[in-house]
Amino acid sequence: MTPVDGPFVEDSTNAGDTVATSTANDPDGGDITYTIDDTTNYAIDASTGTVTLTAAGAAVVNGGGNLPDFTVTAASTTGQTSSATANVNQPIPIQMSH
Repeated sequence: MTPVDGPFVEDSTNAGDTVATSTANDPDGGDITYTIDDTTNYAIDASTGTVTLTAAGAAVVNGGGNLPDFTVTAASTTGQTSSATANVNQPIPIQMSH
């Protein structure tokens, strides 16, 4: 997982701002679907892995708070899954293994 935008600035953060891009690779060539555990502060594009802020997440930043960690899970059509927990300042790769 690679952070894209940031650091986020109080009073200038918006819903839809990109937080990170998740990448995974299925060795069998299957499609990957992404999910995220914190749907209050973050949204994820299930097919691209792009993580963005929701209105609630932007409100946390604009209120001077810290965003919580989140976990992204990548699942292949062949049934393999891999998860990584990250915060917006720490890049963590998600890798699919056989």
